[in-house]
Amino acid sequence: MRTLRKGFRFYGKIYNHPVAMEKSVQSLHQLSAKHRIFLALPAMVLGIGFFAFILVEGLILYYSQVDQQVHLGIGIAGISYTLMLLYFLPLLDRFKSLQWWASILNGAILAFYTIITPLPSLATSAMLAAIIITIAAIISGRWSAYLFAFVHIACLQVFALPATIFQSSYIQNAGIILFATIIITETVVRLRAVIDLQMQRLETINRVSQRISSSLDNAEVIDIVKESIQEALDADTYFLGILSPGKDMIRLELLYDEGQFFPAKDYPLGNGPGSWVVRNRKSLITGDIEDAVEKYDFHVETIGKDKSSNSWLGTPLIAGNEVLGAVAVASYEFNAFDDGDLQLLESVAKQAAMALDHAIQHGAVEEQSRRDSLTGAYNHRHYLQLLDEHIRAANDSDTNLAVIMLDIDHFKRYNDTFGHQVGDQVLVELCQTINEHIKRTDVLGRWGGEEFSLILPEVTGEQALRIAERIRKTLNNTEFATVDGKTVPAPTISQGIAMFPKEGQNGQELIHLADQRLYRAKARGRNQIAPSLSHWQELFGKTAKIDVSEEASLLD
Repeated sequence: MRTLRKGFRFYGKIYNHPVAMEKSVQSLHQLSAKHRIFLALPAMVLGIGFFAFILVEGLILYYSQVDQQVHLGIGIAGISYTLMLLYFLPLLDRFKSLQWWASILNGAILAFYTIITPLPSLATSAMLAAIIITIAAIISGRWSAYLFAFVHIACLQVFALPATIFQSSYIQNAGIILFATIIITETVVRLRAVIDLQMQRLETINRVSQRISSSLDNAEVIDIVKESIQEALDADTYFLGILSPGKDMIRLELLYDEGQFFPAKDYPLGNGPGSWVVRNRKSLITGDIEDAVEKYDFHVETIGKDKSSNSWLGTPLIAGNEVLGAVAVASYEFNAFDDGDLQLLESVAKQAAMALDHAIQHGAVEEQSRRDSLTGAYNHRHYLQLLDEHIRAANDSDTNLAVIMLDIDHFKRYNDTFGHQVGDQVLVELCQTINEHIKRTDVLGRWGGEEFSLILPEVTGEQALRIAERIRKTLNNTEFATVDGKTVPAPTISQGIAMFPKEGQNGQELIHLADQRLYRAKARGRNQIAPSLSHWQELFGKTAKIDVSEEASLLD
């Protein structure tokens, strides 16, 4: 009974769900003419064998001359007609109207044979009908087979005497034809739907494999997964999540729910089915989420739209021995997914995990090539690329952008006095200090030697000045020591600031102006920032409160 219920759910999935029904209807003609010939070949061979038997029977048995000629004629005509149908099948595939005419012709021919054959019987007529119905259902689909049955029964009445419509032989023949048509046609159509569905899944996996193998971009991989789910699975909602480095958060890079895509967002790795899939490193499928809640003690939280799913299917993204995240689909229908859907999702997830792992490794190598090996700041070349990108973004959004040029005062003397190891320590500590005072969207680059540069999007000159002052004070209070443990004085830094768009329209102008102001700060005694607070308040107006103790250090 359980297997029977699964079967009904599968057919319901194909024919009752709107999306699946549409795919199934479209898939009825997905099989190529070559594939349909292959499927119909046993029925055609049986048909040829049947007519060959009639031909041989006419040759060796002692019928009357007329009966013998009828047998020979039917045998030769039947074999010829079947071979002709086999030969011209590609034409039926190209011209759909010919399929209907073939059904009408087959129905009339079988009725004519039933009337004129010397030894007509329900068995021979039914066997021929079964062969033709099978071929029609495979080649042309459901309605061609039903058209054949209707024409055949109608022609039996036309070719025979009108009074025979009430005779038992006619009623039996008609009943057998109708019964055989329904059973054979519906079985064949469902088998074709299953075959088409499996072909569609295999084609999806193949396309994903081909596209994803050449991708080294996370966004492209996620887009391929999205397209494969939309194409092959009847899901109301789906997501793809990537684990954080600490494995305690999952970022839903892709979240779709009933016609709407949601922005990427971080979620704690809780006690839901997605978290279970990640922690247990295996797939989960359920046709009733409430049963799964009781079985696994899930705590289900609604994400996306405020509506609970009833079916859920998910699998982890595993590359090597590392779990990268999870991909899942859900439906508001009960029992919406089957083992075939699970196999498809697992195949897509396997390909996606390998591609994401390659993309992460490639991205790490690329990122490393953009960074200074000692300090971790962006190198000179990449910094300039980022500066151009940020200037274009600021111009498009009509926002400000600050560039700070920063240099360690008397660094060569400091390096010569305390050693290169202490000098390297100062450079590393300086960058760590800077990163503590800037946002993730800000950019730190090593301009060269002991000189660094900052990009601060969406700030005023006064805000940039306050950030620069905090960096200066923090570095002044940092303790440094030589290899033998002796404390050395903290170095000082000088800084120059320039603002887009008020003081420069491109990166070259901003760098040049900030560099000039850096050397102005050095000329004024070093350990300073130029220009002062009054300049920015005059340029932008007084936009923020400044502590009295801080304001004194920012004035001329």
